Amino acid sequence: MAFRQLAELGFKRSASSTSRRSRPCARSPGRRGIKPLKAIVAEHRGPAPETRSELERRFLALVREADLPEPSVSVVVAGFTVDFHWPSRGLVAEIDGYRFHRSRRSFEDDRARDAELQLAGWRVLRVTERRLRDQPTVIAEEVRRLLALIASRAA
Repeated sequence: MAFRQLAELGFKRSASSTSRRSRPCARSPGRRGIKPLKAIVAEHRGPAPETRSELERRFLALVREADLPEPSVSVVVAGFTVDFHWPSRGLVAEIDGYRFHRSRRSFEDDRARDAELQLAGWRVLRVTERRLRDQPTVIAEEVRRLLALIASRAA
């Protein structure tokens, strides 16, 4: 039986939570087979929310693979539709592809939007297409650290 089939069979037989399913991955970083297992666990969080672009789908897959808290997707925050939102943590992530963000006007609009979101009490993380492609582990760690930082300040 293939690795994926075994993992899925285990998920069907167990009512365990996603965090419980991902514990072996966290305990065994770098071990053979962990990366495909993490991808399978991420898929079993449930269907992905509706995203508006391939970049957003890749970011959400990264969040799931890194076992980060699931964000809300494409929701209105402070009058703006944001890409990703962790409401209980006060964090917004915006995913920027060069194709839609290369004009001066778009650049300026994004900065004004960030300022409004920050004035409303939200921390904004901007992730570029290049960084998402070239530095996914760095981005996952930044999100993890921001979520922890915000949580520690709220306590």
